[in-house]
Amino acid sequence: MMEILVKWRPKDLTTFRNESSSIFLKDKYFLFERWQDYHIAFLVKEFLRFQDVVVQWTMHPWERDARMARKALDGHPQAYGLLIELACIKSSDGLLGARKAYQSLYGESIEEDVASRVEGIKRQCWLGYCER
Repeated sequence: MMEILVKWRPKDLTTFRNESSSIFLKDKYFLFERWQDYHIAFLVKEFLRFQDVVVQWTMHPWERDARMARKALDGHPQAYGLLIELACIKSSDGLLGARKAYQSLYGESIEEDVASRVEGIKRQCWLGYCER
């Protein structure tokens, strides 16, 4: 994408800005096309989402699951459901791989983190799934 944009000539850029009047506003005093602030914020947000998607897509599934589990454990208790979801949808090999990746990335076992941070039925479910 960057390779394409870098090759645009100044005339092409000006034409693009002029034809995209819903994104760019004509400045009355200094005669240039400027972005609307809303569109800048939206574009920044979309690029961050795109970055997250690319990073997660290129990660090994075990690493991705381990990082998602850690994020859930560090987050709000409502995010603990993600741990149960991971345990339910992953095969035994996938769950074992995620546990190994978690140990490698964070230097502690996911079972210990779940036991120390999660309470109630969700802890029992997760630890039960880990024993399978």
